[in-house]
This record gives sequence, structure tokens and C-alpha cells, in this order.
Amino acid sequence: MALTRERKNELVAQYVDLLSKTNGFVVVQASGLSVKEIDGLRAAVRNANGKYVVAKNTLLTKALEEAGLAVPSDLLKGPNGIAFGFDNFPGVAKGGSRLCSRRDPHREDEGRRRPDGQQCPV
Repeated sequence: MALTRERKNELVAQYVDLLSKTNGFVVVQASGLSVKEIDGLRAAVRNANGKYVVAKNTLLTKALEEAGLAVPSDLLKGPNGIAFGFDNFPGVAKGGSRLCSRRDPHREDEGRRRPDGQQCPV
């Protein structure tokens, strides 16, 4: 079912609000992840006082632009989830990193970004 313009505007506003409160976010490329892995990621993010959302790339791009933040367009392709950190971004990022390293120990973890768009090593 297609999203109405009203619902899209609500989602963009929600993402802008999350971006205004976050001290970093992780773009999780969810392609190929099982439901169990996504549930584990959600739990790890929640335990680190973060929030995980599945976002439409175009709506997230619009929210980043409205918030005046850099758009990591290289990462916003395909099915993605976004893990927002609030007071413990390193914990949120490490939760995502642990999942990635269990799936593919040689995978580059490129999705960690601070609100200013700079990549964050963890």
C-alpha cells in the first residue's frame, strides 16, 4: 500500500525529530538479514538507549536535508534501517558492528555517521 503524502510528511517530521536528538546514527543495510538478526539488532540498539527504524531512503534524505545534515547518499541504497544513538552512540554502533562481524568478518562497516555527516570509527 502506498503512503499518503500526509503520512510521508509525518515520517519526515519524525526523522527530523530523531536527528535533532541523536549524537550519531548508523545506516544498516538490511538486505539479506533474517528477521531474527533484525530483532537482535533492535534489542542491542534498545539496550544502548537507541532507536532502530526502517526508513524509506527518499524520506530519510529529505529529513537529513531539512535538518541541515549531510546526506550519505552512497549508503542510502536498497533496504535500510537506521539506528539512532542518543546518550550512548558508541553502544548503538557496536551493536550493529557485532551483527556485521558475525555475518561477514571481512565486511567494511561504513554506515556509522555523526550528525555532521562525518564517518565515525568504533
